[in-house]
Amino acid sequence: MKPEFLLFQLSVASGLIAWAWVSKSYIWPIVSSKSLIEGARPLLLLNLFRYVGLMFMIPGVVSSQLPEEFASSAGWGDMIAAGLAALTLLLSNTPFFKASLWIFNLFGLIDLLHGFYVARIVLGVNPADFRSAFILPTIYVPLLICSHIMIFLLLLQRAPKIDFGRVENK
Repeated sequence: MKPEFLLFQLSVASGLIAWAWVSKSYIWPIVSSKSLIEGARPLLLLNLFRYVGLMFMIPGVVSSQLPEEFASSAGWGDMIAAGLAALTLLLSNTPFFKASLWIFNLFGLIDLLHGFYVARIVLGVNPADFRSAFILPTIYVPLLICSHIMIFLLLLQRAPKIDFGRVENK
């Protein structure tokens, strides 16, 4: 394996470890103590900044060698996820909030994982081609992944429990 690929993977793994630690130590204790709407709100607000994924489509910010297939998919996927986060926030006081939160969270996490898969496995993108956008997959994406995991935990923590034929909400 080329050194730049190894260093990139080490950077992504380090970002995941660091943000998981921050999430477990500081973010999760706060959001998990609140209602689903109040706990999810700051995590949704964080995802509004996913517009920065459009950076992958700006010549000069990234190398001209960065495959268009990856750049477009990542950029527009992030914009859709940001839009879904905004929609979910707008629906926070409606009966559609929980369904919207599930849709946003599933799409958002799949979009991030798909980006890694396409870049690394399918296209073999050289990490140097990210140029200044290198910060996105190594720092921001790990934070977003942690936010999605925390939203899933919030959703599952508040899922109805079935007890001998009765449905109880936690």
